[in-house]
Amino acid sequence: MIGKNHIQDIQLPTTMDFNLLKEEGLKFIQEGSGSEWTNLNPSDPGITILDQLCFALTELGYCMNFSVKDILTDRKGSLIMKNQFFQPDTILTTSAITANDYIKLIVDAIPQVENVIIKPVNTGLSFLGGLYQVYLAVDLNNKSEENLQNICLATYIQLNTNRNLQESFITPKILETKIYNTHCHIQFEEHVNHNDIVAKMNQAISEFIFPSVVQTGYDKLVAEGENSNTIFNGPKLKNGWVKNESISGKKDTIYAFEISQIIESIEGVIRVDDLYFYESNSSEKEYMITSKTDELLIIKVARESTKKFEKVLNSEHHINESIVSYLNDITTKIDPNNEVESVKLTPELPKGNYRDIQSYYSIQNTMPDAYKVGENSLDESANKFQVAQSRQLKGYLMLFDQVLTNQFAQLANINQLFSFQNAISGTPFDRENYYNRQDKFEQLHQKYPVPYESFSPTYFYQSLYDSVSDIKPLLKHSKEFDFSNTVVSAKELEYESWEEYREDPYNSYIWRLNAIMEDDDDNLQRRNQILDHLLARHGESPLFINNLCNSSILTGNILKDKVIIKSNYLQNYQKLSYNRTKGYNYLGANKLFLNTKLRSTEEFTPVSEGTRQKYELGNQTDFIVNIKALDEELKVSPSDVINYSGIDLKMNILFLLNQYYKNYIIDTSSETAFWFLNNRKGFISVESSLLLRFAKFEILFKESKGNWITTENISFEELLKLSEKVNQLKIQGEGEFVQIKKDYSLKVTNNRGNANEFIEISQSLCWSINAVFNDEKLNVTSSFSLLNGTVLYFFPKYIPQFNSSSFQNKIAMFFEEELPIHCEAKFLLVDESTLKPFIKSYVNWHNAFIAWVDNNNNSTDLLEDNSNALAKIIIQNFIEE
Repeated sequence: MIGKNHIQDIQLPTTMDFNLLKEEGLKFIQEGSGSEWTNLNPSDPGITILDQLCFALTELGYCMNFSVKDILTDRKGSLIMKNQFFQPDTILTTSAITANDYIKLIVDAIPQVENVIIKPVNTGLSFLGGLYQVYLAVDLNNKSEENLQNICLATYIQLNTNRNLQESFITPKILETKIYNTHCHIQFEEHVNHNDIVAKMNQAISEFIFPSVVQTGYDKLVAEGENSNTIFNGPKLKNGWVKNESISGKKDTIYAFEISQIIESIEGVIRVDDLYFYESNSSEKEYMITSKTDELLIIKVARESTKKFEKVLNSEHHINESIVSYLNDITTKIDPNNEVESVKLTPELPKGNYRDIQSYYSIQNTMPDAYKVGENSLDESANKFQVAQSRQLKGYLMLFDQVLTNQFAQLANINQLFSFQNAISGTPFDRENYYNRQDKFEQLHQKYPVPYESFSPTYFYQSLYDSVSDIKPLLKHSKEFDFSNTVVSAKELEYESWEEYREDPYNSYIWRLNAIMEDDDDNLQRRNQILDHLLARHGESPLFINNLCNSSILTGNILKDKVIIKSNYLQNYQKLSYNRTKGYNYLGANKLFLNTKLRSTEEFTPVSEGTRQKYELGNQTDFIVNIKALDEELKVSPSDVINYSGIDLKMNILFLLNQYYKNYIIDTSSETAFWFLNNRKGFISVESSLLLRFAKFEILFKESKGNWITTENISFEELLKLSEKVNQLKIQGEGEFVQIKKDYSLKVTNNRGNANEFIEISQSLCWSINAVFNDEKLNVTSSFSLLNGTVLYFFPKYIPQFNSSSFQNKIAMFFEEELPIHCEAKFLLVDESTLKPFIKSYVNWHNAFIAWVDNNNNSTDLLEDNSNALAKIIIQNFIEE
């Protein structure tokens, strides 16, 4: 007979081992009672009770042994995932950071792009860092000028939408094809399709020169031995994941023998002789060919290269160029490595079985009938003495029942206990029952303001109303509803009275149970520890966040504020983690408005187009933290990811900046504070690289011979070209300096400059650069310059807390920990007198970017003017002498 047909005698866990539990109970009895309790046999009622308790504990142990997926499966059979777990494709992925990440992103988003090259623009100047030039290899079927322009535009938008802080991309370029034909003698095997083989040759050569980026499914990668961390490392993709190993650069130098080896590796080819390259308009033999960075080599095995085949082939076999071209095309399309349709992108969620854990079966129901405590144990003929005896024992057993049913409630609420979201109820099952009994009118007009509610409980419990039979006489004040305004029978009155008592969330039983179970300080301590565990599980330092969140701006209780902040941080963690290095999307950001008028302190209305949103003045409802409203207010929306950088969003949540403004507005009705609250996340951030993008530049060269040479009003693009020449000068020597003078019309000057602001180009030449904004100049080559690779954060000076050294130290600690390594940040306070013109300049500058994009870069003058206006205010007010 196949399979086991007997019970195995194995050691059970302590929580499920009845005999072991009973032994422990007997030891406890003997230690506590000494010689007073002598009968430890089943005949003793105390031992009988111990037996029932041990059986009940084994049931609890059995439930505790359920798999996590079973415990977290709801009545509908669905796994409770929200605010519990992140799926690997959402939490392990990040916005594009490395060059490979951007390659994956572009190839996945733009089908016409086959591969990408990303090169940093090497200027040698820190304030011009973070610039990248992108070259695209596109499908040869998309060669029309209009198509190429659309591909470049789509790529440019995709790149800058996903750009990192203080980084940006120059308009992408299409790789120019440099085509070579081949001449060779090829010997085929007999009875092979020559057209098919030549198509495979061309495909193999193309893959050798610039390998395709291969997208594939999760299940296939797992079968190849890849783990989840590797598969999901990079941006989230729609059409399949890409292994880093499949991304490699193009070859710019190719030898003839390499191509011969590739052709000979094709099945059906015997040998290749006398292979060389030649261009279509030239007969010169070449055995090595090269290309530049912006060029892509194309090597064709076509009709011209197969004329010599006839010396080794039968006369009836010819290579048909049109067929080969067609086969080249379909070979790429049917290549299994490039099949991304219907791929499985994520692992399947585990499926659990629903377990009715919260239901409790009283130990009174398992007691022997002689004890008269179970269901229907007392009949109508029982006298008062027997009823009293029964109730006395039931009351004693209820203490054990309450502890046990609370334990089942605790286990059933594990999804709330370890949820990112703070719960607002300690008795969810009774509360659910309470609301289910109400009609629509009663739900809108509650008799009781806060039924069963407490903030962020960590101990869960439930009543014994349905678990213990005949419980009503045992509950305090259970007869307080024993009256009626109409004539009803005693039986009806008893039923209605019991229902009223059960529905009353403040009856003596449930209210005192609530008071015993709930302790705010204990709950907050435990909840804080749970959230610390959840943060650490996601790679975040609880100590770091605790150091930042040591104020009580929200509730007046530091520990409660920490619980709220950590909870909100975890709820938004997927978006914050994914976009942690990303800058704001100036190509798609929402337009800002200057209207800062506050209607009243009774409502905070965001100044924006679209729907009107109302903010509550307080953070509490009926003395309970209004956690739902706070969660909604601090929720990171999809538009937030566009309008703000990742670090901006994180700072707003961790510092609860909105609350500073809400408190200030209540006291002062400040219009600018209202603008900060509704248009920004409590501050204005300006990336210096974006501000300098539309500046003019003044260059000062200093030669060892004593010559001082300058040029003025060089544009950003011209500065890039000049820096390229300067870099060449470093390599080639000073002879190129003459050429630089000719190109940029440099002139002799008496301006000696500041020696500390010069950068050495060679042993005999240095240069210094000033950014010119209208009539204001700012040196940007100095490492101490305000605009040298810096993100500027402006806060209004009138908020008292922003002026404190404690707040500023925490901001500095936050920047040091969270900023990408190539960025620096400066915290700056704006005087009230400067605030309105500063906000106006910032809004105009922000909106000028949007107009620049909407007009296909035809609004450059407007953007330059607004960049100048904003920079001028910054230089005049924030540059220390």
